[in-house]
Amino acid sequence: VFFLMIRRPPRSTQSRSSAASDVYKRQLLLILNLLFFFFNSIFFLQYLLLGFFILILESLYLLLTLLKFTQQLVLLGLQCLYLFYLFILISVKSLLQSLNLIKQVISLLLYLSLIHI
Repeated sequence: VFFLMIRRPPRSTQSRSSAASDVYKRQLLLILNLLFFFFNSIFFLQYLLLGFFILILESLYLLLTLLKFTQQLVLLGLQCLYLFYLFILISVKSLLQSLNLIKQVISLLLYLSLIHI
């Protein structure tokens, strides 16, 4: 707690009113300076807190943007895996059909060779 003691002018001063007014003026200037410093400090803290708040909001926005980008990358990766799976499935199916066709041709050739013998 800050106590401000008002000092009285010395009693030996000839002009009591001017000495008293000087003391009161100095004390008034001191009080005004303290109030000015106090309110400037409060405004500075408000701007500082506002700056931190804006920084936190921008960081959260960046984080959400990165999460959305990551989600899109994961979905794209899953789509690529699915397409690769379909490619393998179609390739295996085509290979099996080709092998079945070769088997049928061989069977037909064997049948024809048996007829001529």
